[in-house]
Amino acid sequence: MNTKVELEHLELLIEDLKRKYDLFFQGLLRVEPSKEKKALEMKLRTMGQRNIPNTSDQFKFNTIQARFHSYQNMWSRIVTAIEEGRIERDSGGRVAFHSHGPVDEDNMNKAFIDFLNAKKDLNQPADGIEFSSFRKKLFDRATDMTEKGDCERVEFKVVVEDGKAKIKAIKK
Repeated sequence: MNTKVELEHLELLIEDLKRKYDLFFQGLLRVEPSKEKKALEMKLRTMGQRNIPNTSDQFKFNTIQARFHSYQNMWSRIVTAIEEGRIERDSGGRVAFHSHGPVDEDNMNKAFIDFLNAKKDLNQPADGIEFSSFRKKLFDRATDMTEKGDCERVEFKVVVEDGKAKIKAIKK
C-alpha cells in the first residue's frame, strides 16, 4: 500500500477512535474501546519501524503519532480518574467533570490538542511539546491571573496570529 494512503488511513482510524472515546465518556458506549486502541497502537508501532524515505511523509507520520499519544494520555487520565472516583458519571452515564482549580482539566486538554492541531495545520513542528509541561504552564498562568484578583476562573483558547499558533487566556 502507498505510504500516503496508509497515513490517511491512520488519521481516519484516530478520528474514529476519538469519536468512540467521546461516546464512551458521554455514556453512549458502555465499554471503553480498548481493543480498537490496541489495534491502532500496533499499526502505529509497525509503521514506525518502517523506513519512510519521503521527508514530508515522515513528518506527517510523526504528527499523527504525536496526536495519537496526546489523545491516549488524555483518555488514560480520564479513565483512571473515573476508576479512582475523582470523576463521576451523572444519571445519564455521562462523565461529569468537577474542577476545583482556576481552570478546568478538560479545557487544558482541549487547548493542548487544539494547539497541536493548529501547529500541524501551519506546518510547524510540534514534536517537542509535552503535555505535562504544557499543562503546568497553563495552570500556572491561570493561577497567577486568579491570584491577582483579575478573575475567578480562566479559560484557554487557541488562536492563529501572524502565522503562529498562540494560546489566549480568557477571564471568566
